[in-house]
Amino acid sequence: MQSVSGIIARELEIRLREQEAFARPEVHVDIGFKAFLRAFGENWLTRMSGPLTVPLAIGALFAPGFYKLLFGTLAIVCGVSSSYEVWRNERKRARRSSESENTARNS
Repeated sequence: MQSVSGIIARELEIRLREQEAFARPEVHVDIGFKAFLRAFGENWLTRMSGPLTVPLAIGALFAPGFYKLLFGTLAIVCGVSSSYEVWRNERKRARRSSESENTARNS
């Protein structure tokens, strides 16, 4: 009969070997500010709507009545759409990267 500490040690050893056998290699992703700025330059919609956010927001501050609401709404829409485009492109890039790793690992 084995002791409790012996059983635990054996279980830990098995789990460690499983982790080593099925470990996924780390993906090196550039998370710097330059990479963030480059992501905005990859898409035409992002290049058009991102910079428009600031002038529309300034216009919303100084415009009267209905135009204040219009410019404010457009600034928010432009900001959200450019952020979505960046997010979507990063997700696509991550998916392609993981698929290429899986292909390389299975070959």
